[in-house]
Amino acid sequence: FAPLEFMFPEAVSVDENGIAIPVLPTLPSRYDLAKLDANVREELSLADPRQGGGDFSMATMISDVVVSMLHEFCVMARRAISDTGEDKILDSRAGSVSESMAHNLNVAGGMSSL
Repeated sequence: FAPLEFMFPEAVSVDENGIAIPVLPTLPSRYDLAKLDANVREELSLADPRQGGGDFSMATMISDVVVSMLHEFCVMARRAISDTGEDKILDSRAGSVSESMAHNLNVAGGMSSL
């Protein structure tokens, strides 16, 4: 499983002249999100009394790990949000949401899936 800092990699593109073109960051795949979810559940199961856990100090220690993982995920997701101003929410030509707004909605969808 890739570390969290690789879940929202910065996308880089250049034109034929070698000039950088701004592009939206890459989003994590469903597989990446499922692995993160499995890791969180595995950590939480260590504190489950049915699994032999339940010690208060162990639950505190595990919750710190889980909160840290989710905080890091949110920080990385925040960096993946595009700076869409109010004037760029809708694509006036197509009459639908702009590409950057659709990207932001996909980021929010990935975050809410956890």
